[in-house]
Amino acid sequence: MKNVKRSIAAACVLALGLVLCTCGSLSVSDIIRAPELSLGSLNLTGLSFTGVDGVCKINVENPNAINIPLPKIDWQLFIESGELVNGAIESSDTIGARKTSVIDVPFHVDYAELYAAVVAVKDAAKSGASKTNFKIAVKASFNLPVLGEIALPFEADGALPLLRAPKFSGAKINIEKLDFSGISLNCHVDVENPNPFPFPFPSMDWDYAVNKQSFLKGLQLADNVIPANSTKPVDINLNITFADLFKTFAVLLTAKEAAGAMAVKSNLNSVPAFQEETAAFEVGSMIPLVRPPSISFSGITMQNVSLASITFRIGFEVENKNSFAMNVDSLSYNLTVNGSKWAEGAAPRRMTVGPDQKVTIPIDLSVNALSLVQEIAALVAGRARNIPYTCSGGISVSSDYPGLSPVNLPLNFSGTTRF
Repeated sequence: MKNVKRSIAAACVLALGLVLCTCGSLSVSDIIRAPELSLGSLNLTGLSFTGVDGVCKINVENPNAINIPLPKIDWQLFIESGELVNGAIESSDTIGARKTSVIDVPFHVDYAELYAAVVAVKDAAKSGASKTNFKIAVKASFNLPVLGEIALPFEADGALPLLRAPKFSGAKINIEKLDFSGISLNCHVDVENPNPFPFPFPSMDWDYAVNKQSFLKGLQLADNVIPANSTKPVDINLNITFADLFKTFAVLLTAKEAAGAMAVKSNLNSVPAFQEETAAFEVGSMIPLVRPPSISFSGITMQNVSLASITFRIGFEVENKNSFAMNVDSLSYNLTVNGSKWAEGAAPRRMTVGPDQKVTIPIDLSVNALSLVQEIAALVAGRARNIPYTCSGGISVSSDYPGLSPVNLPLNFSGTTRF
């Protein structure tokens, strides 16, 4: 009976409340009030070259003295006023009386989908823009006692970082090594990742042309990544043999240099948003066509005759066919005249041969007269005019030209001379 009495009392109180409400002394809002929504935070939680992850935290405040169910959340993500993605969140939980709950509204933006849907954003990224504006619109639907179904709107906005293609800069070609057989070149370029996340290294097709004709081709592969907001150098090494170059371009046989150009095209196939994009650049340089000096034996000249010795002067003519100076660092020789070994030795000093010049290197040698008097007498008696000789040895040449390595060339001459 007590329970029945209490139920009747509660019903009377409720009835009294309803009567009072109808009388205007109380309103519905005095009994059940609508929840309040506010922004907790709007954060980007993940960045990669494929997309951006974020979460919008919404505070839902229950001002009532009773528990209410969590709302159904319908949300839309707008990029530059155009809807990109949407979603819904439902939960069977409740919000305690006079308490606040936080609802996480996660969202993901795929760069490939973003750029396909909003062409202007992709164009902006290609032009160097680093971010774009977005807005997340939320509708929270509540099913409340007395009030019934109500929907509360809420909006928050922010900026998304844009995926940007790598940039190429600092392209240059340097001579690494140069000798008379060929040239080694290094093509250097800096690849910049302007994004706040690691970027996969792009592959690069390259073509090296000489006199505007393709000569060498290749593919530069890289399986690493460029760290966020950093630059990574790339070096492509080329080895060119002059014999192959002259065979391909006979017109270069008499030339002193040739125009070379490295063309590089980078494919961004590994980047979903830029699969059809390429970046290209070209850097040119002049290739020196280095030729070994021409060395000839200019003959033997008798300088002085005495009872003790006979002095001769032998000459080596060095012709520099290049457009830069060359140095004769050393010259060693072994001279045989008429089948007899006469002398061996080396040039007394270093000599410089200017571009497109000839220099004769004179070497004076003294031969013991007693050992040669009989041979010379026989030559004189026989009135020999042309005396056979051979000269062997080696010559070391160098240059201050960048990259040119010192080279040793053999000497091997034979002929006749006259005293």
